[in-house]
Amino acid sequence: MPTTRSYTQDIQSQNAVRIGSVRLFVAPFGPTGAPVWNETRFNTATPPTGWTDLGACNENTVVEATKEIFSLKTGVLKTIKFQAVIGLEGSISAELLEVNAASIVEALGAQDEHTITGGKKMSVGTSTIRLRQLLAVHDSIAGDGTFPQVVFFFPKVMATDVFRPSGTDRESQKLPIKFTAYGVSDSDANDIIVFNVYEFLT
Repeated sequence: MPTTRSYTQDIQSQNAVRIGSVRLFVAPFGPTGAPVWNETRFNTATPPTGWTDLGACNENTVVEATKEIFSLKTGVLKTIKFQAVIGLEGSISAELLEVNAASIVEALGAQDEHTITGGKKMSVGTSTIRLRQLLAVHDSIAGDGTFPQVVFFFPKVMATDVFRPSGTDRESQKLPIKFTAYGVSDSDANDIIVFNVYEFLT
């Protein structure tokens, strides 16, 4: 009986996880002089130089990671003989409760900043893909009086959502924003990752 071979490509998506209310911070990715987060508790009141505070989000913030897997199957029973990850993607979706010029431009996926008399100008719709680092920070108060902090760190992202204002009621002023994450090398995991989660208890 001849041996048969077939392959499939499966999408394995970690269930989208709602992480609740967080505060988003972005910084440039890659260029010389770009800020490097040192994997310690993040000061949300006074962000380090180079990090832009996009504002607080409501409780609907969601993170997700997806793998695309190649499977080689052989034999009459088509048993799996080999598998490999051929696609890796992550994302974070949120609704900002604070709308300002910087967050609107980030939501549109581009920011090319120029200093002008009395202020600054930010260009939207440029031909350049603007890559960012992204931190989603959740501060809380524990029952023992400590202040735990959970940080979701996306080392390389691109904004993919668009701001669509409508109406004048307060509810419509929320700013939908979504970032798609790139895969990057992580020395601790010894692998490619799309984001890391940190917990600081002190």
